[in-house]
Amino acid sequence: MNIKILKTRYSMKLTQSEMALLLGVSKKRYIRVESGSICPKADFLYNLSGVADKNIAYFYHNQDGVLDNIMNILKINESKIDIKILTLFELMLSAEIEMNNEKWKKQP
Repeated sequence: MNIKILKTRYSMKLTQSEMALLLGVSKKRYIRVESGSICPKADFLYNLSGVADKNIAYFYHNQDGVLDNIMNILKINESKIDIKILTLFELMLSAEIEMNNEKWKKQP
């Protein structure tokens, strides 16, 4: 879920401080949610869905499961690898997939 929150902020081209301000939470709390240190409450996700103009189900539904797939392929669990490394890897893969999708859309 935190990856989708992070992607949402990036897509809106906002800093963590700006997003926290829009959501009415402290920057510290927002950073903890985005990093996955704490699970966001329903009101946080409700506000985020309004600010980002996304359906709240988007944040609950694991549509791509990239992180789970990576961990399954490597046959590891979160306690054996730093989740921040996997999060970064997922972001990089997602960005590459989005760039490739844009290239396909532009082709005649």
